[in-house]
Amino acid sequence: MDGMGLVAAIGGLLLALALLWAVIGNRRRTPEDRRRTEEATRAMKLGIDREDRVADADPSLPSRRP
Repeated sequence: MDGMGLVAAIGGLLLALALLWAVIGNRRRTPEDRRRTEEATRAMKLGIDREDRVADADPSLPSRRP
């Protein structure tokens, strides 16, 4: 059981390092990167909405609404 404490400590340290790396990486994003991300997110959501409308319009598919 003594080794489990060491494993937990190393795991916590690795998690903290990964979170720190992610935070630092996000701070370095330029306004252009953020704009591109927002545009891609909007396009993805519009595509999903279109797919949902097509699926809802197909009478052979079960309705998702109660």
